[in-house]
Amino acid sequence: YAQFPTDVYQKTFYNTHDQYLNFWLLGGLPSLVLFLAAMVFQYRQSIRQKDYIFLFFLLLMTIAFATENILSRQAGIVFYYFFSCCFLFNIKV
Repeated sequence: YAQFPTDVYQKTFYNTHDQYLNFWLLGGLPSLVLFLAAMVFQYRQSIRQKDYIFLFFLLLMTIAFATENILSRQAGIVFYYFFSCCFLFNIKV
């Protein structure tokens, strides 16, 4: 690969484009299980509180996590956890 005029083949960190796979590769099965448990907890809370906007947000993020690892960037972390906390604790912004 050194013969090609790019250094992309010599990099050691690649984007997985899947949040679940990223948690599994970075922290193993315990990391993935903790993340999924947090997601299940939020789903249960949104259904229990009958907060359908929160439920729609979680559905949207669940689908987005399957196509991109959003939580590996600061903008994604701030976006997801800001809105999750606002919905989870019924904070009106």
